[in-house]
Amino acid sequence: MTIPTGGPHHALLRLGLAWFRIRARWQTLSKRNRRFLTGALVGIAIDLALQGFQGSKALGSLEDLSIDWMIRMHAGTSPAEGRPFLPFTVLDIDNKTYELWGEPLVLPRDKLLQLVRFAVERHASLVVVDIDLSRPTSQDADQQLVQYLATRSTANTGTAKMTPLIFVRSFRTPLVSAQTLTPRPSLLDEITNRSSDLYFAAPLFELDTDFLVRRWRLWEPTCGHKSGDIVPSIQLLALGLHDRPSTGSGPLREVLSTLGDYACRYRIPTVGDPKHASTQTKVQLGHVRLTIDPDYLERRILFTIPWRIMPPGTARPVVTLNGSPVPLIVELPAHVVVDSPQNVSSDAISGRVVLIGGSFADGRDVYGTPIGPMPGVFIIMNAIHSLVQYGELRPPPALPALLFGLSMILATSALCARLNSFAGTLASGALIVFILLPASFWLFRAGVWLEFAVPIVGVLIDHLCHQLSELVPFRKAHTHS
Repeated sequence: MTIPTGGPHHALLRLGLAWFRIRARWQTLSKRNRRFLTGALVGIAIDLALQGFQGSKALGSLEDLSIDWMIRMHAGTSPAEGRPFLPFTVLDIDNKTYELWGEPLVLPRDKLLQLVRFAVERHASLVVVDIDLSRPTSQDADQQLVQYLATRSTANTGTAKMTPLIFVRSFRTPLVSAQTLTPRPSLLDEITNRSSDLYFAAPLFELDTDFLVRRWRLWEPTCGHKSGDIVPSIQLLALGLHDRPSTGSGPLREVLSTLGDYACRYRIPTVGDPKHASTQTKVQLGHVRLTIDPDYLERRILFTIPWRIMPPGTARPVVTLNGSPVPLIVELPAHVVVDSPQNVSSDAISGRVVLIGGSFADGRDVYGTPIGPMPGVFIIMNAIHSLVQYGELRPPPALPALLFGLSMILATSALCARLNSFAGTLASGALIVFILLPASFWLFRAGVWLEFAVPIVGVLIDHLCHQLSELVPFRKAHTHS
């Protein structure tokens, strides 16, 4: 009987012959070489599988846990050397302040005016007001706040540098998921539209299925609304204002226009021509290059500024300003600023980003993060710090990452094959501790995510399985004897 060439039977026969040749060659190898090759193949297979499932939900959850661990290792650390940063001051409406002010349902506008005026007159570099102004209160108090901001904007002739102010914009929840968000009207709408130093920004973040905040939203599309096509996020606006040239905010407005074009003309099919596609995938805003449509990794917030998980007496992250070490963040109870402003040092405000917000319990504005519960104003601060300090979290370049990962897999497999069980595990652990972890930490502080732990763990598991398989026959032989 002959088997026709070129058909499926011939292909199966060739595969079978190749398998027997490989098996025969495999048996001629020493035990150490077989261990080395199986460990290396397992590690490479896992690495290729991870690359193939990049962006999947399962891999994303695993990667989130790894990044969470790395973030917790960096919590409370000072900013990376040589990278830009912004010092912060929080005027906190804490529980004591809330009680002293009579536990109001809406923050009194006269108190807010005092806080804003205090930050501006003490020369803050930027003021972020995390207070919803879509609900009117006392007409006189509302008018005083509006009048102050209007007078301040009118006094700005363009020659003097004014402190920019960012107010949060609240939104109505859309009834249909495909609809864009609709901004709620605010008592500052009219003067903000006329001013060059008053801005509205979106304070929204993504809440994962485990109820932790891990990712930012760079902007909210509103598409055709009278306020514009998009509302930028607070961190995006803060970055643009921080890197704004002295001549004005032209680059910032250009970036916002580009994002609006993408969000409303190219991506949403009900507006504009759906056949068009955005040809621009990146925009430059100051020193940070941003992706127009960032993925789950690029939107990660690298939380490094904790709220209340640091031990009592532990200093906050420290930075150097004007040649002197100072805290990266200063917290001031809002009632102290309102009642005793003369007791607050100007150094606590001057040149800093001042955030006005509440951490009082009745505000229900505390959310889970990878480094513990945190009020919304602290999440905003971490988002600003993350974007300015690190930019978007990104993987390393493909070729160096491939070479580095391959070398680590081969080195781990070689150590496990050449040494006994305990020594191989110990040497592999030393390789991880002294090479892989320092490299990962160093790259992470530069906004680069290096993930090689899973393939190496696969090599170690394969090594353990070999040890167990050899141990079982030994025990059987010992029993029979």
